[in-house]
Amino acid sequence: MKYAEYLKSSHWRELRQAKLAGAGRACNRCGSTDRIVVHHVRYRNLFDVELADLEVLCQECHDRHHRDNPRPKQYQEHAKADANDERDKLRQRMSAATASYNEIHGITKKRKRRRRR
Repeated sequence: MKYAEYLKSSHWRELRQAKLAGAGRACNRCGSTDRIVVHHVRYRNLFDVELADLEVLCQECHDRHHRDNPRPKQYQEHAKADANDERDKLRQRMSAATASYNEIHGITKKRKRRRRR
C-alpha cells in the first residue's frame, strides 16, 4: 500500500483522531489551533504506527520542521515514485477521457498543417 492510500485508511483516521484529541487539537510546539496536521515523527512501517510516533503540529511548525530536517533520501525516493505513479495514472485517465470525447464528437487524429510565412 502506498502512503497516499494509507492516509485514507480507517487505521490512519483512527490514530489521527486519537492523537488530535489527546493534544487538544493544538500544536505541540507553539499551541496554535490553526491549520493543524498530524506529523509522523518516525516511519517504521505504515501499519506499525503508535501514538508516540505522531506529533500534532500547525502547518507553520510542520513546514519549519521539514525545512530544518530534510527527509531521509530513502523516503524522498518513495515519495517521488508515488508521485510518478500518480502522474502516470492521471495521464492514462486524461488520455482515456480525450479518446472518449473525440469518439463522441467524431474527431480524428489528423493534424492541421501549419502555414509557413
